[in-house]
Amino acid sequence: MRAALLSIPWPALIPGVVALSAAASQPVAGAFAALSLGAVVLVDYWPEAMSMLALNLLTVPLAVVTGFLIGALVHRWQ
Repeated sequence: MRAALLSIPWPALIPGVVALSAAASQPVAGAFAALSLGAVVLVDYWPEAMSMLALNLLTVPLAVVTGFLIGALVHRWQ
């Protein structure tokens, strides 16, 4: 996942994220995404940010599924 995110150049990824956030929420969210990702690029923190994003994209769904299964089991067998 990390290698896939790092293989996408930031000039291609930022407009996609901005468009997605503007379409999902409001144009203000798109502007905030552009400013915050631009700041990440300016301070040369892009590889570290993509590593963090890869970790989050892998672990959050795993934690949600695990928590749901544990909750369902606890509900079923009190």
